[in-house]
Amino acid sequence: MSKTAGFALFLIGVLLFLFGQWIAFDIYANTKLSKINQNVVSLLQGLHAGESLIKLPAQEENIFFLRTQDGKQVTTSNTLLPISLQDYSSANRMGAGYQFYVYTKRFSLGDYLGVLFERPFIMGISLSGLVLLLSGIYMFTKEDVKVVALQQTQSSAKMQEEEILKRLKLLRASFALSGVIPQESMREAKNLLDDTIRKMEGKT
Repeated sequence: MSKTAGFALFLIGVLLFLFGQWIAFDIYANTKLSKINQNVVSLLQGLHAGESLIKLPAQEENIFFLRTQDGKQVTTSNTLLPISLQDYSSANRMGAGYQFYVYTKRFSLGDYLGVLFERPFIMGISLSGLVLLLSGIYMFTKEDVKVVALQQTQSSAKMQEEEILKRLKLLRASFALSGVIPQESMREAKNLLDDTIRKMEGKT
C-alpha cells in the first residue's frame, strides 16, 4: 500500500515540478523575446531618423553595429558601457561596402531563477512538486529498507542460535569424555543438555 501511495506522490510531484518549471520558462522566454523585439523596433526607428547612436529600451539584451557604404557608423548606446561579449551570441552580414553586426544575450540561469523568485506562485508550485517527489521516493523505498533490516535481524538471531547450539554440543562432548564429575551428576547434566539441544533443533 505504501509503495502505491509513494509512487502516486512521486508522479504527482514530478508533474507539479515540471508544470511550475514550464510556466517559469515560458514567462522568461516570452519576456526576453518581447525585449528583443522592442530593441529591433527602436533600431529601425533610429535608422529611419538618421541617428548614429541609438538608445535601446532593453540595453542588456542586444548590441547593434552598422557600417554603411558611405562609411557612416551606426551603433547602439550600450556599446559605450562595460559589456562582456562572452555573454552574447552574435551574427554578422557583410556586403558591398556595408557591415552589420548583431549581438543577443544568451539564456541565463540567473535570469531564469530571477523569474521564479519574482513570482511566488510559480515558485510554490515547483517547491510543492519537489516536496511530493521526495516524499514519494521515501515512501516507495521505506518498505524495502524495513524488509532488509528484518532479514538482517533474523539472520543475526539465527547465527546466535546456531552458535549457542554448537557450544552446547561441545559441552556435551566434554562431559562424555570427563571422568572428574561424579557419574550420576554427569548423567543428569548430560540428559539436561540433550533435552536442551533437541528443543533447539526442533526435535521431540
